[in-house]
Amino acid sequence: MKAIFLIASLILIPSLALAGAGRSDYTDISDSRLQIISGSMSRLYVYDVTMKDSECGIKTVPTLFFDDDIAIAKEIYSMILMAKATGKEMEFIAGSCVSIGSDTYPSITSVYIK
Repeated sequence: MKAIFLIASLILIPSLALAGAGRSDYTDISDSRLQIISGSMSRLYVYDVTMKDSECGIKTVPTLFFDDDIAIAKEIYSMILMAKATGKEMEFIAGSCVSIGSDTYPSITSVYIK
């Protein structure tokens, strides 16, 4: 019985470590729609960007939340606008899935510009 548990643990633990909100490929967002919403959960939606390996319900709309949990949200927002305006390719990293209504969205925590 212990051997079965050990084997199952060795198989499951690495796959759980890879689970999460996902990351995108490098993507040109110059034609992507952006939507900014003000309120108790102020946020920016970046449409039509596929998040790979995401467990979130919505996988094509990475979302930047303007709250205290993401101290550099304004800097990330500036990088997104710069990439959109200049046509630079950008990679999105999401650290978690955040519930909005009945869906979950990938929460952007990091970006890379090529």
